[in-house]
Amino acid sequence: MKRVYPADASLVVSLLDIHATCRTAEGQKGPALEILEAGTGHGALTLHLARSIHAANASVSTVQNSNNKLVSNSVRSARQAVIHTVDISPHYSEHAKKIVHGFRRGLYTKNVEFYAEGVSQWVNKQTLKRQSEDKDDKSFLSHAVLDMPDAHQHLAKVASVLCSQGNLMLFNPSITQIINAVDTIKRYKVPLYLDRVLELGPHMTGGKAWDVRSVKPRTSLRAEQEKSSSASNGNSTKDAAGTKSNSGTIEITDIDESQTSATQNAGNDEGLSEYGRSFEMICRPKKYARVVGGGFLGLWKKQSPREL
Repeated sequence: MKRVYPADASLVVSLLDIHATCRTAEGQKGPALEILEAGTGHGALTLHLARSIHAANASVSTVQNSNNKLVSNSVRSARQAVIHTVDISPHYSEHAKKIVHGFRRGLYTKNVEFYAEGVSQWVNKQTLKRQSEDKDDKSFLSHAVLDMPDAHQHLAKVASVLCSQGNLMLFNPSITQIINAVDTIKRYKVPLYLDRVLELGPHMTGGKAWDVRSVKPRTSLRAEQEKSSSASNGNSTKDAAGTKSNSGTIEITDIDESQTSATQNAGNDEGLSEYGRSFEMICRPKKYARVVGGGFLGLWKKQSPREL
């Protein structure tokens, strides 16, 4: 989680392309527009998101109930749009709640629900809750914003409850975190396609576009082809030598030793890969003692089943 400055927050809301309108259809219950923000922090982006959906809840009363709750159950049932903001730290969640409630006398309080837990845990609880209420809305999120350091570990879980063509956005201080997300989506075949990657910062109106893709260089392809062809030639040579002589120029013990050596090397490589996965690379420009504002933004869209 990083601090979101007003210029960055405005661009985030603009790219989500939020359409908050009052619902006129009868017989529908619950909010028609639900947005997830993972990584509440100080509540700056929360406020911008709450303002963007306020038109849908303009007619909902904000009178505080007798139980001293900021949002009553009657308000929850009447509103037509809501921001679910989740933070693993109860301290940040309570702080952001005070910020939102204190802004313009709590005008946007009714638009936000605060949760102090992990984002994957929140998704599981919401899914079970809606199943118990017999709600047929497995994909209940319209959009999602993940502003957290390990966002790539929660992509599949959040995408599973995202509506078709819904936006999923990552906001991170390092480009390597966006790369991790691209790699995770490709490796686990998460139904998301990358719309754009932007670098945000001072004097970057609208952001600077980056080309982030997962490709295999031609030299690597040639090396793999040569390796596979040489291995097939070596196997054919060994088979021919074995048929010519019964004395056995290639002994079984030699083969076992070579296989054992390969297994040991594979084990070492696996250990190194496990070691590598326990760390995340950080790449960011150095500017005095800290980087003020900016970061990297990745925007994905949920694919419908027929588009896969």
